[in-house]
Amino acid sequence: MTNEIKIDSFSLKKLARLSRLEITKNAEGSLIDDLNQIIGFIDQLNEVNTKDIEPLNSVTGHDLPKRKDKVTDG
Repeated sequence: MTNEIKIDSFSLKKLARLSRLEITKNAEGSLIDDLNQIIGFIDQLNEVNTKDIEPLNSVTGHDLPKRKDKVTDG
C-alpha cells in the first residue's frame, strides 16, 4: 500500500518556503532523510487493518466532568 512518496530537494525547499523556515545546505540532506523515514513509518501505519476498531475519544477512557450551565455576572 506504499505510495512511494519521497521528499526531494525541490519538495523540501517548497515546504521550507510555505512554513517560513530557513534550511541551510548542511541540514538539507539529513532533514530529507528524516522526513522520508517519517513518511515510511506513516506508510507502515496505513497498512494496519482497522476495519472493526472503534475510534477513541480519549486514550484514558474517562469522560470529562460535566458542570451545570449557570449564568453568572461575568
